Amino acid sequence: MSVVWDFWSKFYERLWVQKVSLGPTRRAVASKLAGRLSAESRVLDVGCGIGELLGELALEVGEAQKTSAAADGCDITIGQFTGIDASPGMIAKAQRRHPEMTFEVRDASALRGLVRTNQEHEKFDVVLCTHSLPYYADPDQVLADMAAIMAPEGVLVLAQASSNTVYDAAALSLVKLTTGAASYYSVDALKQMAAGLFVVESVEKVRTAWFMPSIILMVLRLKGGEAPILGNIPGNALAPNQLWGRGQKQNGGRGQELKQGRGRDIQSPNPLKILLLRVMPDPETIGLQHVMVCEPLELEYLAANLGADGHEIVIVDMILERRPLEAFLDEFQPEVVLMSGYITHVGTLKDTARAIKAWNPEILIGVGGVHAEVVPEDFRTERSDPPVFDRVFTKKMELGVRHPVPSLEAVQEARIWLGAAQETVASQGLLPPDRSSTARYRDRYYYMFHNPCALIKTSYGCPYDCSFCFCREITGGVYSERPIHDVIEELKTIPEEEVYIVDDDFLVSAERVQNFCDALDAADLNKKFLIYGRADFVACHEHIIERFKKSGLRAVIIGLESVRAQDLTSYSKRTSLEENEKAAAILRRHGVELYGTLILGMDFDKVDFNTLSRWLKANHVHFVNLQPLTPLPGTGIFDDYKEQLMVPREDYPKWDLAHLVLQPQKLSVRGFYWEMLKLYHKRVASPIHVVELIRRYGLLPVLRLSAGSARVSLQYLKKIRQG
Repeated sequence: MSVVWDFWSKFYERLWVQKVSLGPTRRAVASKLAGRLSAESRVLDVGCGIGELLGELALEVGEAQKTSAAADGCDITIGQFTGIDASPGMIAKAQRRHPEMTFEVRDASALRGLVRTNQEHEKFDVVLCTHSLPYYADPDQVLADMAAIMAPEGVLVLAQASSNTVYDAAALSLVKLTTGAASYYSVDALKQMAAGLFVVESVEKVRTAWFMPSIILMVLRLKGGEAPILGNIPGNALAPNQLWGRGQKQNGGRGQELKQGRGRDIQSPNPLKILLLRVMPDPETIGLQHVMVCEPLELEYLAANLGADGHEIVIVDMILERRPLEAFLDEFQPEVVLMSGYITHVGTLKDTARAIKAWNPEILIGVGGVHAEVVPEDFRTERSDPPVFDRVFTKKMELGVRHPVPSLEAVQEARIWLGAAQETVASQGLLPPDRSSTARYRDRYYYMFHNPCALIKTSYGCPYDCSFCFCREITGGVYSERPIHDVIEELKTIPEEEVYIVDDDFLVSAERVQNFCDALDAADLNKKFLIYGRADFVACHEHIIERFKKSGLRAVIIGLESVRAQDLTSYSKRTSLEENEKAAAILRRHGVELYGTLILGMDFDKVDFNTLSRWLKANHVHFVNLQPLTPLPGTGIFDDYKEQLMVPREDYPKWDLAHLVLQPQKLSVRGFYWEMLKLYHKRVASPIHVVELIRRYGLLPVLRLSAGSARVSLQYLKKIRQG
């Protein structure tokens, strides 16, 4: 059986069942155990696979509690989280992903060997067994062995596919074709197997996709024990039914650990409850959120640095949440709310701020992000109206804390606003983003076929000056790079294999890219990368692309911008059509995906659209993002076009680089949108390309992306109908 799982281990985290089965199960288990684990809890995962569940639960506990316990003289390490699996392939990957934990190749029939005779302190407070019991030859014996190695008040969390209906039986018979022999016991059968050893504390069905067979979650308590006391839970730990199990408490959360572990010697004199909020885009926005949802990196930077100052932090991502904002306000009772967004979010951010003030006018509300930094006036109100935001974080501030990167400077400004001493902040660097603050969302962050996908930033700004681009405005033309060793250390903390490097341009220096690849190999990091880059770099450095491919380069987003030479000149792009073509050929030759972005001029006619279509076909460019020329406020070309705007400056949701904000010169608005839609479907949705995508990525990922693309197409069809 281990041979089967060795095979699946190679791409286990990318299997489609992660979304519809394994991921929902992990979230259900984490929810069930929220607040019931501490740094002293000994946790064993039987059939741990690649260690995903233990990794997420470790985030639940919070490393700060471990630091606090160690300070009290306890022998506390992350090694109290132990995983076993009969598959060497699974364990090898688990050890790479979580080197701070204990993993070993061990069959479930050898459980008793984990605890030495008469060594009660080695027994486990919690034993996990998710999606593995059906594959054991003698499940009754496995359950008995689990009971034997559990502490007197221990808990067994059991989750598995369960055959309770005719549909379950039929669906699970197909599952066996991919896993081999298995017995998917019904709830009644499991209860009977556990009788005599355990008391059933709860049974529930895991919420998952409608077509999936039943997945049940059982919590079993060892007979003879009372309600579980899983280690010494600190006085500020949350109850199991509270949402905020991942929040950083001033006396026991991740913020305290960061403060101690990173040399922070301050704590805010008045710790605050701070809600970091990502808002849902306006429905009018033609959004890439239908084909990608990335982690809110800027909020994770805030979570790390404000948490280290002693504040209690929670991130809520309304793109992924289904409950209304008021539900989270009621549960967390924040004193401060911080938000960020782009130009398309301005109206939504204002409406959200007003709703929060209506809920409690005493809440302080701050807003930042790239648009606030460059165009802060969009977030201010008329003199006669009450202010919507208590603070707008902008690079134009003069608080004396200068940082070469305004977006990171805003993090330090927020620390000062919320109580940190200015002179202390000025002497400190920034902590890396706290990705544990988004733990409950992480398996739902993705970019097209990069799933799940994490973000990292290794440089700030762009050394080029394209006239249409907003990136240069954010940093005022300053370009700075992080040391490679610092980047590698952060990458080591990222559990996801897929990593999106969100530098405005990662391919600036051939030497730096070479050093990055060497450092990746030296650290034995198994990552796959999506990056931004320029065509001229790729065209001139094929050997670097070949080298980077061997170290994990998977795709490059390139601003091709146009297939007309005069456009490239007018945009100050400083690349040529020949360089675009050569870059496309090099990437194709080395098996690196090209995601091309193109600007559609307002003088485009049908001939231009057809010319572009032929060029894309000839150069085998299938992934394209078509953007009508949009003079964004704050860029160098806005003043050139502000008298020609077809969309009002304050109609923020339509400034999405997808709507027409200028009047086409040779086509009607309806005709322009129609040509865009036709071109997109010719290149991206052609049958030959779809078949190739299915062969490369699998049917379900392609179906999901197709569903997202269809939603975007429907938005365009609505525009065509409206004219």
